[in-house]
Parts: sequence; structure tokens; C-alpha cells
Amino acid sequence: MRHLLPIAAGLALAACTPAADSPSDGSWQPLADGGPRCEGLEQPFAGRCYFAAGVKWLSYEAAQQLCASHGAKPVSIDSAEENAFVFKLLPHANQAAWIGLRRSGAAFQWESGAAPGFTRWADGEPNNSGGKERCAVIWGPALDAALSGHWNDAPCDSPGRDTVICER
Repeated sequence: MRHLLPIAAGLALAACTPAADSPSDGSWQPLADGGPRCEGLEQPFAGRCYFAAGVKWLSYEAAQQLCASHGAKPVSIDSAEENAFVFKLLPHANQAAWIGLRRSGAAFQWESGAAPGFTRWADGEPNNSGGKERCAVIWGPALDAALSGHWNDAPCDSPGRDTVICER
């Protein structure tokens, strides 16, 4: 089950129902590994907290601002397990979500400046179509199963992304 949480400027966050062992009062949930505490409907994974913003038509800059307004940033994905976890956060109807990977020159890097140690590009990607694809998305469940969970490069100013996955 998914819920919408109201946030500033009339936007909303889509979040998963808390795990069965989550507090029912919406309080902060401590992580077993000593990482940050996840708030209410945020989902914990590997010492970090994640949420999918239930907002459509975000440019990458708007996605960054939305995450920052919650003390988070667009997700950096470091493993196949994390990629699968992030994919499961996407609402079923979503076609794509921004991730925190951007082109710097010829190579991609995470917002932290680190080079990706793990990638899951779709076949033929990244292709920098038109020389303007400097940001990246994860394809969602509304697409062909062969593309779902894979990454694609896209123009950063493209408003045609369904959401963003934020992490803190």
C-alpha cells in the first residue's frame, strides 16, 4: 500500500507502508547498523533512508531541490541489491525516476563526485543522444520488463521524468 505525504508547494511524497516491525506512531525508526534513523514512511537499506517522491514532471534540478528540502539527495546506487531495492520503491505506474548520476565530461559521477562502482545501463546506454543527455534515470515498472530497473541517460532539463528517489 502506498501513502501520499503532503510537503511544501503542494508536492507530495509517495512512500511504502512501513515494515511490520516499524513503530505504528510514525516515529523515527533506528537502523540496526547505527545509521541514521528513518522517519515514518521512509524505507531503510544498508544504513540509509530512502523515499520515492510522488511528483510528476520534474526536471533534475527540481528533483534535487525536492530531495534537499527533506535533507536528502537523489539516490546513489552502489550495488545490484541496492538497485533492486530502489526499483521496488517506484510506484507501479512510474516510467522513470531520476537518480543522482550525472555526466562530467565523458564519464558519469555521483553527486558526491565519486565514480560509479556499479552500473545497470540498459543496452546501448548511455548514448548521449543529441549530445544533451547529462543526467540518469532508472526505468520503472510501467516499462517493458527487459528495461525495468535498468538505467538510461537523459537531458537534465527534461521534465518528463515521473519522480525521483531520494536518500539520506
